[in-house]
Amino acid sequence: MKKNRTDVVSDLTQYYKEKGIVPNNFTCKKCNLSKENFKQGAQCHIGNNYGNGVMRTLVVSLDCGGKSVVDDIDKVTAAVEGWTQAKNPQNIHRIRTNSMVADLLGIKVADDNGKYYATTNACKCCRSKSMNQMNEKYFKNCAEYKLEEIVKLDPDVVYFQGNRARIGVTFKKVETCPKELSDYIRHLTINDKKYWSVICIHPSARGSHSERAKEFYTNIIPKINAYIRSVQN
Repeated sequence: MKKNRTDVVSDLTQYYKEKGIVPNNFTCKKCNLSKENFKQGAQCHIGNNYGNGVMRTLVVSLDCGGKSVVDDIDKVTAAVEGWTQAKNPQNIHRIRTNSMVADLLGIKVADDNGKYYATTNACKCCRSKSMNQMNEKYFKNCAEYKLEEIVKLDPDVVYFQGNRARIGVTFKKVETCPKELSDYIRHLTINDKKYWSVICIHPSARGSHSERAKEFYTNIIPKINAYIRSVQN
């Protein structure tokens, strides 16, 4: 039986403390980063309706970026659920993620869709004054945290947004999925437990990748979601 949200939050809070992934008391020993130039200790957001009658959905992205809230689970969740498109019309990442999950769950696209899913950052630190992505080595150092978050959140499906979000993860192809979706749908196994996984282009991919991202989230994600729903029912 899957744990309820309250128990999941309790388990992850304890885990973060044990590993030093605490924003105001960051004691992770994996990297030597100055406190002045980096936001440190990013915890995940767990929507208040996570797993409450809907498919448990986890989105794993990159680092949290210099403009995001880096705090404990409750405060990060409040920030995500308090987000509005009207005030953040340029936040393509949040807009496309909300739409992606709404499509999967069969709910109306709305600002507060964050209450239905969980998100985490594959890298627990980010630059305070820059939107540049953290170097690959930091994603490698944080890989074990991401895997343990997946175990504790126990999602029905995990979306990995961006190449570095998948660092430290070993997938297996799903032979039974439609050929046109075979580049995206995978199985991830941790401790003998299998998780349905989706390899995604990052929603806010830039430059020459921006059109690919638009095509992916507009036309490919609905097909992927339809397949995921079919195997979960």
